[in-house]
Amino acid sequence: MQQKKVLTQQERDAITAKYQRRIIELGIPVFGPPDEGDLGPNVVPFPDPNAEERAIAVEAGRAKAQEFQDRIVDATIQLLETAPPPDELRPAHRKPGDLERTAARLRAHEVDLPEGFDPEQEAATFEGQAKFSRAQIAFGQEMDAVALEALTGLLPILEAVRDFALNVFHEVKRWAEEDPDGPGADLYRELNKARRKGAGRSRGR
Repeated sequence: MQQKKVLTQQERDAITAKYQRRIIELGIPVFGPPDEGDLGPNVVPFPDPNAEERAIAVEAGRAKAQEFQDRIVDATIQLLETAPPPDELRPAHRKPGDLERTAARLRAHEVDLPEGFDPEQEAATFEGQAKFSRAQIAFGQEMDAVALEALTGLLPILEAVRDFALNVFHEVKRWAEEDPDGPGADLYRELNKARRKGAGRSRGR
């Protein structure tokens, strides 16, 4: 039976520094290089060869977020501008076309109204309700479009984070195999437990 090698603290620190560096390198394409204050005592600073590209991507992301915000605000304003007065009765579950046809019939005096009701005023009310109903539909469509575009833009980021997590898991596994009594072994056990728990939940759905 092969006897397990007992590592010195210096050897263990070197192994730890090696895997810390590998994990950080895996994260640089996703998160950028860490601040020097976040590095361990045996991990040297990292250059960022993609700093310019990362800055451009961050600025583009901010511009896109501002565009989404502007679109949401504009759509909300357009909806509110067409809203009928709060005290006005609203026909329940009427489509815009139905409301407009009713307005046309009122103007043509094809609808018997109770005494005291003005056909023109009632027609204007139905037309206002139709305009508001169309604005509600347009608002919902714009919100769906914004959400879909935002989620589509997030997909590459989510996939990169997923790949990073998988690569980190494999690096920690190698770390635990190289130093079974070191910090990587505890980390691997925790990650493996979380992975198994997540996989069990996924199968149960």
